[in-house]
Amino acid sequence: MKKLSLLIAAVMAFAATAAIADDAAAEAAADEQSSIEASLSADILSAYVSRGQVWNDEFVFQPNFWVGLPYGLEFNLWGTMDLTDSDGSCYPDSGMKWSEFDLEPIINLPIPGVNVALGAIYFAYPLDVDNDHDVYVTVSKEVAVNDDFTVKPSLKFEHRCAHSDDWFIIAKVSPKYALTEKLSLGADVEVGYAGADYVGGSYGSKNKAAFSHAQAVASLSYALTDKLSAGIKGGYSTILDSDMRDDMRARDEEGNKPYPQIDIGFGGLFFNYDF
Repeated sequence: MKKLSLLIAAVMAFAATAAIADDAAAEAAADEQSSIEASLSADILSAYVSRGQVWNDEFVFQPNFWVGLPYGLEFNLWGTMDLTDSDGSCYPDSGMKWSEFDLEPIINLPIPGVNVALGAIYFAYPLDVDNDHDVYVTVSKEVAVNDDFTVKPSLKFEHRCAHSDDWFIIAKVSPKYALTEKLSLGADVEVGYAGADYVGGSYGSKNKAAFSHAQAVASLSYALTDKLSAGIKGGYSTILDSDMRDDMRARDEEGNKPYPQIDIGFGGLFFNYDF
């Protein structure tokens, strides 16, 4: 009888422990679902380069506001302002004017073992009459090599819905290394492959699918406080396909180029504040 009592007590203790663990897990899941995060960042860069396209070859100011919402939802608002009246900008004589705003809702799918995000981007061009929009899916996974070093490979499939009505793919690797408790070194290395209509409509080149560009950006970030960090970054971007390079070097009948440069180095400062 004594053994039976001890066995019943042990079972009850195990059940109570399991119930407490389940309650803790449920509370953690509830906290995650109800939590809201936000950050505000800003870059001051010597050029605006995206997917090998040089939108401005002089200084720009690029703020970004990000909100993380419950149930895997996110929202980005990004903008870029030309700081000079550059002839190499897609919008000449646009100094101290906003040239682009991007509005981006995202939903992260609850898939075990990998990060899958579905998103859309609305491109608003205040100095132009034509806006644009994309939809995309990104698959990524962050791998911890050790306590100080992580690597995050990702693959992004994006479809431009208006201007070129075509798709492109970006393969990216993003390593990050903690040099000290407050100082970290990061990088983003990407290669793009674009469909024929996207190459023709977005790069001003022949309509053929091609490896579009390669770009590498390295950054050094320092945590000033628990919420505020600042740093420097530098990168290089180049057009890969030889036919695209030839077409982008050529001028149209009015003597203009689709983009001012096909190879460019750039860099600057960045700041980030986590609310």
